[in-house]
Amino acid sequence: MEGRPAPPGRRSKPRAALKTTIDAPEAIADINAPAPLPVSMKIDSDEFDGATSDESNDMPQDSDAVEAAATTMEEEASGAVEEARTETTTEVGCSEPMEVATDAVETDNAIDAPMPTPAPQPSTTEAATYYGLEALLTPFVSVPEVPALELLECVYDDEAMQLQKHIFRAVKMCTNKNKLKLEEFKINARLYGNGFMDPHEFIDAMAADIGSLEVLVLVPCMLRLQPDAMKKQTLWLALRAYRTSHMAALTRKLAA
Repeated sequence: MEGRPAPPGRRSKPRAALKTTIDAPEAIADINAPAPLPVSMKIDSDEFDGATSDESNDMPQDSDAVEAAATTMEEEASGAVEEARTETTTEVGCSEPMEVATDAVETDNAIDAPMPTPAPQPSTTEAATYYGLEALLTPFVSVPEVPALELLECVYDDEAMQLQKHIFRAVKMCTNKNKLKLEEFKINARLYGNGFMDPHEFIDAMAADIGSLEVLVLVPCMLRLQPDAMKKQTLWLALRAYRTSHMAALTRKLAA
């Protein structure tokens, strides 16, 4: 049995090793002596346990430091966020451009409101009709009155030129565009202006060519073109005398 090989899967019994060492008393003594390995293993395990215990004692200290650092970082971050919020709130609360913008919008709305337009000023053509020439465009219903001398103010420059043109147009209309009568009116006006014809003769000549009623409208307009106060007054008095002396004839002409 001992010389046969052990079947597979079986180990040799330790008694074979003991049998080998029984013959040597020193080996038996060595076997019976306490082995130092457990002591050394115990020491190693103690040292290992001590190192482990030291490391385990140090770990809580490191974790506390990490937690303290994390807490400090969180506090600093929260403080920075609060400061940023405070600054943002202060800037928004103290900003004044918003009020200025509101005022600007209100001002723009006030500007967009419709402004009153000034009344249109009459042109020179329309102003000339205010002198009484429009009375020649309609039939007479009464004998025209002679305006007061104070109301017949003189006109100058462009307005005087426009009024003179309207007077010539009125004479042309009253004479039915008769060129001979129009030229005679121009000649009599020059003679009166140069002193070769007195006011009564000038009014009688115009009444003969233009009309007895029409002359009461044209002469007041002509007085506005006379800068000489003396000539203006004498012609005005002559016109009043003509109206008074010819009132009966003028009334019959209206009734006809």
